This record gives sequence, C-alpha cells and structure tokens, in this order.
Amino acid sequence: MYRPSMNRLGKVAIFALVSSLSSAGIALADPPGAPAQAAPAQTTPQPVPTAPHGGAPVPGTPAVGISAASQPGQGPQMVFDTPSFDFGKQMAGEPIRHDFWFTNRGNAVLEVSAVRPGCGCTVAGDWDRRVEPGKTGKIPVMLRTEKMNGAVQKNISVTTNIQGQPETVLWLKGTIWTPIDVQPAYVNFGAITDTDHPKEQIVKITNKLDDKISIKNVKSSNPMFRVEVKPITEGKEYEMKVTVLPPMPTGSQVANITADTGNAKMPNLTVNATAYVPARVEVQPAKILIPKPLTVELERAVYVTFNAGTDLKVSDVAMSDSKIAAKLVEDAPGKRFRIVVKFPAGYELPNGTPAKITFKTSDKAFAEVSVPVEAVGTQVTAQPTGTPQQPIRVPMNQATPPTINMTKTPTTQPAGH
Repeated sequence: MYRPSMNRLGKVAIFALVSSLSSAGIALADPPGAPAQAAPAQTTPQPVPTAPHGGAPVPGTPAVGISAASQPGQGPQMVFDTPSFDFGKQMAGEPIRHDFWFTNRGNAVLEVSAVRPGCGCTVAGDWDRRVEPGKTGKIPVMLRTEKMNGAVQKNISVTTNIQGQPETVLWLKGTIWTPIDVQPAYVNFGAITDTDHPKEQIVKITNKLDDKISIKNVKSSNPMFRVEVKPITEGKEYEMKVTVLPPMPTGSQVANITADTGNAKMPNLTVNATAYVPARVEVQPAKILIPKPLTVELERAVYVTFNAGTDLKVSDVAMSDSKIAAKLVEDAPGKRFRIVVKFPAGYELPNGTPAKITFKTSDKAFAEVSVPVEAVGTQVTAQPTGTPQQPIRVPMNQATPPTINMTKTPTTQPAGH
C-alpha cells in the first residue's frame, strides 16, 4: 500500500492554503524558489478621433499630444486643429482671412489673454477669451498683402493661462504675387559725389494680368528726380527712367514716384527714389572741447574727408595759440586727413582772442576752414563729510574717425508695412 511521504503531504497542504487565500483577495509574497511572474504587456495609447467644432473629445481617451497619465489635474490644455496655415498663392492687394480653431482638452477653463501678430500687416479679430473644458474656440486673423511680393511667413503669439506653456505661436505661410511687377520698387542712387552730371536708373514694369494696362499721370514729389516712361510692349511691358538732375543740394534727397495703370486690380504704382549728396569737404567735429582745469595731457583730432572726384590738398595747419603744435596726418592720400593737437597737463586757453585750429584746402568752396577750441569748466558739488568724491565727467567731444564710403546709403528708407 502506497503512503506519501510527509514532505509531499506538506507541499500539497501549502498549495491548498495559498489557493484559498488568493481566492479571498489576500496577496502573499512568492515562496522561495518560485518562478518569476511575467510583467504585463505594455499598451500603446491610441490617438483620439478629432471632435467637430463645438463638440467634446471622445470620453475615456486621452487628448492628442497629452498622455493619459498626465491628463488628470493638468488644468487647461490648448490643442489646435493646425497651428500653421498655408494659404498657397494669392494676389497682392487681396486680404487673407483665416480662423485658427482650437479645443480645450484639459479639465479647467482655458483663458486666452492676448493675441499678438508679429507685424503690423497681420491683424487679430475678436477671439474666444474663455473656453470651458471640452469646448472649442477660434482666433480669427487677417493678413494685408498690399505691399507684399514673394514668399511670406508671419507669426502670431497667443498668450494663455496654461501652466508651463503660457505662449503658443501660430503661423501664416504662402506666396504673394503682384499683378503688375515693378523692379526695382526702390531706386537707390547711393552717394553722388559728381554733382555736375545727371545720374539715371531704369525701372521695369511688367503686367501679369490678362487685361492690358496704360501707364499715365506719372509724377515725382521731388523735382530733382525726373521720370520718363516708354512702352516696350504696349499694355504689357514698360520702362521707367529715373534721372537725378543737377543742381543737387547737399544731404539726403527723397522722391515718391506715382503712376496710374488704368486697371482695377492694381490702379496705382509707387516707386521710391533716394540719393545722398555729401558735402565736398566734411570736417568733424565742428568744435573741440577741453576740460578746465586740464589735469592730464590730452590729445584731440579734427578729421577732414574729401568726397569729390579729384584729390584734395590740405595746407597751412595751425593752432591759434603758438604754444600748441598742430600735426597733419594723411590717412588716405587726397581723401582723408587728420589734424592732431596735444594739450599738456595744466594748459589753459589764452584770454582774449578765441582759440581755434585753422587750415586751408585746394577746394575753392572750402579754401579756409577753422574749428573753434573751447574750455569747459568743471564744477565740484559739495558732499557730506566722509562721502567718497564722485568722479567728474566732462564732455570731450572726441569725434569718431569718419569712414570714406563712396556709396554711402542715405538714412531715409522707403515706407514699409
């Protein structure tokens, strides 16, 4: 007769006890030598079907871009249908309107406090400022395209109450084409040093429309800029000649050139023209200032720049006080000169006759030039006992050496959008 050993009976009893405890919901640690249990398989969250505008997200599923584990207690969440809108190819002058739709996929009210376009050509409409959880809102924008041509990319910053990500950037992208192309639309003559002869540039006008155009009523706001238009292909191609005429006043010169086209798609054309006429002889600074009293040796310089075509000669350089020597240095032969003077420590300008630096040039309009020298007194402010003395700042009027740039661009720029 078979009798099981006590060891086998003990194992059977333990197995029966563990089974009964497990069925009662009581977990026990694995007994020594028990095989390890396999880890449960990981599941990949599935994307949520997009709800229509005004609808709520599908219950029981995480929002797009938000993990199921991070969703509870996350506050408001802003999810756009698309944060970038490509409007394709549009004609200049026609405004582009678009609504950016978004859904609050969080569990708190979404507040949109500001919508800031990146430039003045983009305008934000009346957007939804408070959006409840599960609801949708929109941000309407409009892009003005009157002065645009070519590839365009504009941004709009959206500020919200989302913690950790208060700002979202939206984009408008596409290409703008002009029905009547003007190349160049900005005519820059640069620096004109030969003011005795006219200067001209050509502007090409191309009609891209099916209907013909007719360039008429051409006007220039500055009589120094003369404008002539002639057809290359009647109704399709034109050539505009812009000429700068003498006499040419010194300084920046600007002209606004306008013309009518006779076409409703683009009835007017505008071309900006600029030129810079530097003085034949430029002297910087106009005045030399030295402190009074002068406690340290001081060096100052006067810079002379010649902007005309021929070379300039500078001679007879002198300081009115014979005790101070003036040295002429030719930095660029015939074009740029530097007159250097050194004032020793303790120097005081003589009383009576005004102090000045004088020199002569070979240019008839600047045959004799003088630059005054003045002393600026320093004032010491009374300070409480024990207060450290503050340094005294005196304007030195030390000019930066001018740069010779024969194609200097004037400071005036064409109007932008």
